[in-house]
Amino acid sequence: MKRSTVDYAWWDDTYDFAQNHDFEFIESNFRDSTFQNLDLNLVIISDIDNNLLYCKIRDNMTASLQADICGEIVSNSLNWNLTGESPAVSGLLLVNGQPMMIAATPILTSEIAGPAVGRLMFGIYLDSQEVAALKKMSNVDFSINVLGSLQAVEPLLLNSKSPLLVENNEFNISAYGLLNDLNSNPAFILQVNRPRIAYQQGAWVETISIAFSIVIIAIFSASIFFVLEHKIIRPMNKLAASVGDIPFQSKRVSKGKFESDEIVILSDAVSNTVNSKMDAMLDVSSMVAHDLRNPLAGIRNANYVLKKNYSKVLGEKGNAMLSTIDDCVLYSNKIVNDLLDYSSKIKLDRVRVEVSELVKNSLGMFVSPEGVEVSLDILEGASIFVDPEKVERVFCNLIKNAFDAMPGGGRLVVSARRAGGFVVVKFVDSGVGMSEETLRRLWQPFFTTKAKGMGIGLPTCKRIIEAHGGRLEVKSVLNKGTVFEVYLPVAG
Repeated sequence: MKRSTVDYAWWDDTYDFAQNHDFEFIESNFRDSTFQNLDLNLVIISDIDNNLLYCKIRDNMTASLQADICGEIVSNSLNWNLTGESPAVSGLLLVNGQPMMIAATPILTSEIAGPAVGRLMFGIYLDSQEVAALKKMSNVDFSINVLGSLQAVEPLLLNSKSPLLVENNEFNISAYGLLNDLNSNPAFILQVNRPRIAYQQGAWVETISIAFSIVIIAIFSASIFFVLEHKIIRPMNKLAASVGDIPFQSKRVSKGKFESDEIVILSDAVSNTVNSKMDAMLDVSSMVAHDLRNPLAGIRNANYVLKKNYSKVLGEKGNAMLSTIDDCVLYSNKIVNDLLDYSSKIKLDRVRVEVSELVKNSLGMFVSPEGVEVSLDILEGASIFVDPEKVERVFCNLIKNAFDAMPGGGRLVVSARRAGGFVVVKFVDSGVGMSEETLRRLWQPFFTTKAKGMGIGLPTCKRIIEAHGGRLEVKSVLNKGTVFEVYLPVAG
């Protein structure tokens, strides 16, 4: 909106109108279609002496009320530091009981020359449609409330003059912050709602640790219990308690002018606090994974000795139980390795390689499930500078997920093309697809919809691709299929 305001304000025709008051300019340039195309609710033009030349508010209100509101806005604009040398300013105002985003610009010639002969102002109501667009842009659940509508938190905000964090329950928190209007008066309250991801992930880790404890106690009883008590259960209980009591803190972010990216700044402040707790949890996960390797190795060795020396004595049923222990140890060891991979820093051994070679190598590691057709459309000669082993790991993960999503058969299409400075490898399946809720949480570590697995495969893939300077994107429609796009920089 600010750009549109500048386009109209720094224009010879507008400059002439502010001086000569020729209303043919208004009839030609501010028709109803103009309001619709620019999605405007308000247009005000005043001269250099602060006289109202033109005012229109697209709202169900009387002409006299429109004139009163426009007159008040023009009068207040004297305090907005709008001179011929100043750029446009923008912010919020309360108009007819609703928050409105206002952008104001001095009127100059098309050559951006002065002196300024007036002011042009555009306004857009911050209604549900605009809020929905901001939510989509910031990926944050928020609302903007008029001062006076949240009696529970207003006294605390007005007294502290800094953002306020409230723990609603063990799963959600809300952040509140005061927003000043263009007249520098507190007028609105921004509320941001976020899930307590760290707590939920801590619960996942605790559940996994308990499962490990059951397997180990069943085999080694009292001696292994001592190790579990001091190396796993006690640290994990401390971790769960600390995650459930995160001491959130926030620092107020203030700017002289309101812009939509201020909402993103507040969102980042909350996200950074949660991420710091996530980093601490991953450090503990790495420690736990290392500590689990020794007891797992002991279980595997003991089981090997039992099978070697007592296989005949145990009989068929006993040997079946030993095989079950082997399977459990292998699965537990895989989880430990996944935890270590996710919590470790990614190191790349880059070489120049053809994309087609990586795709074919990855597909060669699988036997297509019955009823699944695989087709390739790979651009030959597209080279990238990557770590082949890690990129093939990403491709294999996406291929396996595609096969798992088509239990009744379907089609997987793998293609590669150039797009700017990237090679885009696309994996398109006709499987069961994903819901919007699953897509929203897809990159969260420890989130999974499968019966088995830690839920860190896709987050690890995303980290690997981003470490190469690329990105991993996904689109999905429930019951129709999923598309994963891997962007990797072209080799220089």
